[in-house]
Amino acid sequence: VDLIGRTGDTILDTYIFAGDDRMVRDVWSAGRHVVTDGHHIAHDAITDEYRKVMEQLKASV
Repeated sequence: VDLIGRTGDTILDTYIFAGDDRMVRDVWSAGRHVVTDGHHIAHDAITDEYRKVMEQLKASV
């Protein structure tokens, strides 16, 4: 993503809406490596919980 020439909010807009899954490879938080090579350490748990919530929402409609 080319951020050259962007200012203010357009930097964030470009980063969010024009980025892909290669934009964030590693994240450290409070001394913990929580994203490694683009994969969050809790990815599976987050995905499972998201699916459960979506199933509950669909069932309630």
